[in-house]
Amino acid sequence: MSALSYLNKLRGAGIKLRKEGTHLIIEAPSGVITSELRGEMGTRKMDILRALEAESRAAKTDSAGIKEIGVVAGLLAVAYKRYSAIPRLPGQIPNEPDSELALSKDTSVHGGVS
Repeated sequence: MSALSYLNKLRGAGIKLRKEGTHLIIEAPSGVITSELRGEMGTRKMDILRALEAESRAAKTDSAGIKEIGVVAGLLAVAYKRYSAIPRLPGQIPNEPDSELALSKDTSVHGGVS
C-alpha cells in the first residue's frame, strides 16, 4: 500500500496527522489506535511524513494556481466589458439580427472606451 493510500486509510478511521519538523503528531478518538496500529505507524513514520510533506507542497501550489486564475478571470472580465461596449454596425455580429444602430455624426464606430 502506498504511503498516500495508507494516510487516507488512517484518516478514514478518524485519525488526524500532521508534521511538525521531524515529528509526526497524531490525534485520534479514544480506542482507535491499537498497539498493532501504533507499531505499523512507527514502522511507516518516514513514509507518512514524506506523504504529508508532498500534500503540503501540492496545497501551496494549488492555492497559488487558484490566485493566478482569479487574476486572469478579473482581466478577462474587464476585457469583455470593454469589448461589449464597442458600438457595432448591423450585421457585424454573426447570428445577431440586423438592427439599426443610431449613431450621431459625432460618434465614431471605433470610439474610445474607458
